[in-house]
Amino acid sequence: MLERHGEDVITRNAYGARCLNSPDALFADVDFDLRPLLFPAIVALALLSVIAGVTQSSWRFGAGLLLASLLVAALLARLLHRVVVASFGDPETRARRRLAQFLRLHLVAAIIGRDKAKSAQ
Repeated sequence: MLERHGEDVITRNAYGARCLNSPDALFADVDFDLRPLLFPAIVALALLSVIAGVTQSSWRFGAGLLLASLLVAALLARLLHRVVVASFGDPETRARRRLAQFLRLHLVAAIIGRDKAKSAQ
């Protein structure tokens, strides 16, 4: 703790920045991933290529499919990303929903607790 001003406290985070901690304000830093689902697409296509090569008893067939799958992976990743966004919303929308849910669950309890503490004084 660096400073205290009534109920407000100033601390320092792991990066060395000063942080205001206040019972009357909510500050949120929401990070979300904007990259398409490239890695899962590559893994899924690579597995399918290996399985196809094993079932055909031909490593050349499997290797050819693997090479083709790497070429198609970026297109498939974009398609998967569009499906996810269409189904669940973009990353910002999903983050806002999670934040709203957190506030619904915790904000009322915090206000009630603060009011009880003030009335007990």
